[in-house]
Amino acid sequence: EEARLGFLGVINTIGLKDFVIFDLGGASTEITLVRNRQIEQSVSLPIGALTLTGTYQKGDEFTDKECNKMIKAIRKVIEEQPWLKNTKMPLLGIGGTARNIAKMDQRKLSYPITKLHNYEIPYHRFTELLDEVKSKPLAQRKKINGLSSERADIIIAGMSIVYELFNYVNCKTLVVGGSGLREGLFYDYYGHNYLGGNPIIPDILIHSAENVLLEMTRHELVHAKYICRLADTLFEQWWSLHKGDNALRRCLQVASLLHDIGKRVNYYSHARHGCYMLVNSNLYGMTHIEQAFSAFLVMNSHGLTPKEYKNFLYGKLLDDEQRSIGQKLSIILAIAEALDESHEQLVMNLDSRISPDEVRLIIQYPKHRDIDITKGAVEKLVKPFKKEFKRQLEIEWSPQ
Repeated sequence: EEARLGFLGVINTIGLKDFVIFDLGGASTEITLVRNRQIEQSVSLPIGALTLTGTYQKGDEFTDKECNKMIKAIRKVIEEQPWLKNTKMPLLGIGGTARNIAKMDQRKLSYPITKLHNYEIPYHRFTELLDEVKSKPLAQRKKINGLSSERADIIIAGMSIVYELFNYVNCKTLVVGGSGLREGLFYDYYGHNYLGGNPIIPDILIHSAENVLLEMTRHELVHAKYICRLADTLFEQWWSLHKGDNALRRCLQVASLLHDIGKRVNYYSHARHGCYMLVNSNLYGMTHIEQAFSAFLVMNSHGLTPKEYKNFLYGKLLDDEQRSIGQKLSIILAIAEALDESHEQLVMNLDSRISPDEVRLIIQYPKHRDIDITKGAVEKLVKPFKKEFKRQLEIEWSPQ
């Protein structure tokens, strides 16, 4: 039951389909094999960071002999579960040990995002952390940046369990989950009472993005969803110009829905505030890099701003290729935003004609409505469009 609830906390907040969950506690470790977002097998193993330390460490520090004896015992227990061997799926850790591993790794990297949820640690960095932890006596371990002083005495045992799981599962990545048993209890209740009995949310990204929007007024919500539809239409029609994949399309959808959330802080600089709020919101189903990418789109949702771009807080998470396509998708979001500058949802339909030298965007709108505000906002983006896409943007306004 503990494994099931931990699974519900994870599956509704992490966008993986196939993985192995471990919930490492003081006296036991729950292991769950997940395929296609469903539990395939689970077990509670009688090994935990506290009991292993108490059983095998006789003095103030582990001796090499004691440590080797403990590792053999861990390996023996894990190897009694042949269904785990060589699954080559990512490990997903919940609980205090996993969170402390993430904190230590983030501090070493001066990582720009402080959240631990969905943080990824490759095998080689994990082993470097384990070597460091094992090389220091307790007094020095307590000073390791990111390691809780209350956990410093049992961290060697905890990380040894994770190390053996890494090797037995034969995987390359540890993903840290910030949601577990507590959230699982909530989703169990929520699913049975509000989702027709199914506690597994089908689309956790859009569901969580819409949760972030709940504080918006109805008018703001209509505008946000309208911008999302326009941006998605342009993404599809202009695919040959940007070649973005489905993951980037989802990033654009989220950025479109949340592009105005910064107005809760300040209207005039809401793009900058929205960038920070998006990264720090409870958005589920996105990697940290995807959240940084979406934040980049929000920051530039009124057109690319060189100063903000240069000082982009989460820029170190994006490579040159991601920045390049991010600039193109920022223009798409900016045009979608401009198309509803008046917040009246006047655009009825969009159609594009693409040639080597130009993109003709045909915009249909009600003939009896004044769209001067919209025209002015869109025309301002013709020059930035040409800079990014190397084509002239020709706007054809078509009253219907």
